[in-house]
Amino acid sequence: MGDVARKLLIKAGHRVGVVNAPVGYLERLQPLPDGAGVVKSTSAAVDVLQVFVRDSVDLRKLNTAVLQRVKADGVLWVCYPKAGTKASTDLNRDVLWKAMEKKGMVGVTLVAIDGTWSAMRFRPPDQVGR
Repeated sequence: MGDVARKLLIKAGHRVGVVNAPVGYLERLQPLPDGAGVVKSTSAAVDVLQVFVRDSVDLRKLNTAVLQRVKADGVLWVCYPKAGTKASTDLNRDVLWKAMEKKGMVGVTLVAIDGTWSAMRFRPPDQVGR
């Protein structure tokens, strides 16, 4: 299993959804654990959903239909550009946290995907700590 897949809690057999991935990202996500795979459908239920947002405009577009793709016990990651990278953004950890709270999600973990992207894991409040 690759380092990124491990950080994102992708396990054997997981169905993974990736939304708005930067060019070349799906290749960097490899190798996945045995039986895990990226789902091409934009509406299929998945065990792990990773959504890339470049700025607050992208974040506002993150709607309930996208969030509902994550299975009840699944993992949701929202990725945003790190401060100081070439990707200009108005997002940071605190802005993302507050915006996702308004969508009924609580931030629980923060990881570095690479030199450009950070990812925050979110869960519904009643599932935090499980």
